[in-house]
Amino acid sequence: MSSREERIVQMLQAKRREDPEGFREYLPDVVKLLPEPAGRRDRTRSPFGLTERELSYHREGLAELMSKQAEGMISSEQAIDALRHCANLIRDDNLPEEAGYEALKGLIKSALGKSPGSYKSNTTVPIEEGGPVLERVSAVRGVCLELDREGRMVSVSIQPRKVRERRKLMEMVGAASAEASPWIIAGVTARG
Repeated sequence: MSSREERIVQMLQAKRREDPEGFREYLPDVVKLLPEPAGRRDRTRSPFGLTERELSYHREGLAELMSKQAEGMISSEQAIDALRHCANLIRDDNLPEEAGYEALKGLIKSALGKSPGSYKSNTTVPIEEGGPVLERVSAVRGVCLELDREGRMVSVSIQPRKVRERRKLMEMVGAASAEASPWIIAGVTARG
């Protein structure tokens, strides 16, 4: 790994240590590439988390809908349901690996009818009737799923500038593809 690449990895790790939650929201897929800091385990954000039954419901529902997406047979309503499952799993830190950046981006595009980066300005797209927005869950950089008290996805807020920033940053670190760049994984894990 070149010294420039080492500096980039060190900068990313420093930013992660300074603000782990902000870093996770800003670059969720980069978090997966970096090893966990020593002495820290993934913790469920809520004190109680999802019950086994809820976890099973969301995982099975998401798996079924993602298989439809892989076949190219997912409707807008099904994509919205899949994103609702994703939001609940993200809140509980239990989103499966299969639901990575590319999969989430595809679901968002299917649900909204166009790519989040193609919007010209910050936009909130209403999805379904519900109560007031109680929680915002960052699905990918620049896209938040807004949930009401019942866990229904009320709207999707899009910040296209942040979507484009993420793409540029990933190009800069050489990880623009959906697969992890070997130099990041090898370089970071080799040093511990």
